[in-house]
Amino acid sequence: MRRYNYVFIMLFVFAFAPRPCSAQAAANAQTTHVLDTIYANDTKNVALFFPEPIRQGITGSDNFVFTYNRDKEQYFGLLQAKPGKESNLLVVNRNGSIFSYIVRYKKQLSKLNYFIPLSNSIGNEKPIVTDSIQAHTSEQSTDNRTFYYQKFCSYLLNRNQRIGRIKSETKALL
Repeated sequence: MRRYNYVFIMLFVFAFAPRPCSAQAAANAQTTHVLDTIYANDTKNVALFFPEPIRQGITGSDNFVFTYNRDKEQYFGLLQAKPGKESNLLVVNRNGSIFSYIVRYKKQLSKLNYFIPLSNSIGNEKPIVTDSIQAHTSEQSTDNRTFYYQKFCSYLLNRNQRIGRIKSETKALL
């Protein structure tokens, strides 16, 4: 009897034990990216050149300033830092590519320009998904419209038209 009680208790515990839902399991299955570190200081501008124009750039701390042209999208941004704790930099390009970096203050800089390839992107703001249903292009529908328009016009021109029939009794036009 005790044995059955233990089995019952074990089944009860495993049945109601917390398990991750499918969304949590998918989040845990995501690949982690090791973020590169970019060093900056308060006396020099560090230039970051991206493969697409910058749409948005955000730093995680007030010790770091990332400036870019907000009016006219350009391919580069400038980074400056004040002494303090490290932070992060998040940049989103015009095409939705997302770049993330650790930024640190360093008094002496060994590198002032960073050319960032598209392969350093950690993801895309708008997931690129191919539709299973192909949409008809407007070009095809325009071609069909012109084809049927021309066909209908030739039909109207080639048919025998009677402007009116004469009634035999009243001699009036219909």
